[in-house]
Amino acid sequence: AKIAKQNDPKFVFNERLWTELFPLILSHPFEPNLVFKYIGEVEASGVIANLVEVTSASGNTYQLVFDPKTNYLLMMFYKTITNNGNFGGAFDGDREFKFYFSNREKFGNVLIPKTIKTESKFTPTGSKETKFFQGTIEVEEFSLNPQLKESIFEIK
Repeated sequence: AKIAKQNDPKFVFNERLWTELFPLILSHPFEPNLVFKYIGEVEASGVIANLVEVTSASGNTYQLVFDPKTNYLLMMFYKTITNNGNFGGAFDGDREFKFYFSNREKFGNVLIPKTIKTESKFTPTGSKETKFFQGTIEVEEFSLNPQLKESIFEIK
């Protein structure tokens, strides 16, 4: 687990790319030389799956679980520690994130999971109480290199 610098907007944006874009395309626009390391087989939902790790430039290690027959990404998880003292340290502690990918559909020539279930655990520094959060992301549309209208950049 890596200590996160959550008050730096560039850091936050980069980390969001890891959790929101990377699982869809298995690539990161600002970290082109990623090294994927095969760890071995793991059991996931009663299925033997392949576990692969990749480490970001910030030091977070993302563990990826792939279906051995289709090579689809089934799950991604990682842990991080927040210890920046912002807001009196109220958000400092250990965090664990899990993402489950399903319901794939082709967008152009890219097969994208349309349903992403998320789970996270947060244990504040100095506490034994763990808080759990769950959610679901439904991907409605996806495109690479979309055509943008010039009017989108007009300042009004």
